[in-house]
Amino acid sequence: MCMLTKHAPIYRLAINGGMYFLSRPRRFGKSLMVSTLKELFEGNRVLFKNLWIEDKWDWSLCVRQNMSREVLLSMMKDWYNGFSWDGIHSNRGVRWR
Repeated sequence: MCMLTKHAPIYRLAINGGMYFLSRPRRFGKSLMVSTLKELFEGNRVLFKNLWIEDKWDWSLCVRQNMSREVLLSMMKDWYNGFSWDGIHSNRGVRWR
């Protein structure tokens, strides 16, 4: 039996940093890829035993990000209020729900 994993591209995404927009057709594994990243960053090494990435990943790394609606709105407000709108258009108020 042969198992194909995409850990090498996932590893490159994670170590290169930056922001990525994951755009693929339906049923092409976007959720699986994000779940794989989640398990890597949470340090669940047992899930990757005997796989390519097991000996390459820094298992001491643990990152947790709260992406709830309230947190995202707060981040957007902070960005909007801290942005310099001079010369772009008149400063209009934004209604945040």
